[in-house]
Parts: sequence; C-alpha cells; structure tokens
Amino acid sequence: GLIASERQKVKKLFTANNSMKQELTEAKLRADSVEQSNAMKLKSQLVLEMAAKESCTKELDRLKGLIASERQKVKKLFTANNSMKQELTEAKLRADSVEQSNAMKLKSQLVLEMAAKESCTKELDRLKGLIASER
Repeated sequence: GLIASERQKVKKLFTANNSMKQELTEAKLRADSVEQSNAMKLKSQLVLEMAAKESCTKELDRLKGLIASERQKVKKLFTANNSMKQELTEAKLRADSVEQSNAMKLKSQLVLEMAAKESCTKELDRLKGLIASER
C-alpha cells in the first residue's frame, strides 16, 4: 500500500514534470519566435533608418555644396563691387578734374572774348565818333 502510494506520487510527479517540460519547450519556442520576429522588425526598421539617413546625408551634402557655391558667388560679387566702386571713384575724380580744367579754359576764353569785345566796342565807338565829326 505504502509503496503503491509512493509509486502513484512518483507517477504524478513524472507526469507533472513531463507536462512542465512540454510547456517549457513551447514557451522557449514562442520566445524564440517572438525574439526572431522582433529582430526582423528591428532589422527592417534599421534598414529604413539607414536609407533615410543616407538620403538625408546626400541632401545635406548637396545643400552644403550649394551654400559654398553661393558664398563663392557672393565673394566674387563683393570683389567686383569693390573694384567697380574704386573705378567709379577714379572716374568721378577724372571727370571732376576734366570739368575743372574745361571750366578754367572756358573762363579764360570768356575773359579773352570779353576783352576782345570791349576792344572792338571801343574801336567801333571811336570810328563812329570820327564819322560823326567828318559829317
């Protein structure tokens, strides 16, 4: 009776043990499946993220190139602008100088013309006086 009772307990324990082994195996398989599924999802997400990063990096590089190009253009324009300012200043100075020189020539010519006119007027007046005295 006692041995039969112990054998019954051992049999129940073996059954329970085998049942737990089965559950453990199933749990491990499920965990492996979930782990594998999660790993696949993560790999897929990683691939997408890497592609997005690469695309972003290319666009960033393109924009950096554009900015560098625009900065170069601005630099050239500043240089050209400064050069033109210099040329404009020199042209204005030259024009002022020519204008001043021309004004001096015209003033000088005017003085000569006025003196000649005055001399002519005096001679005309003298001749008119002579003609009047001849009559």
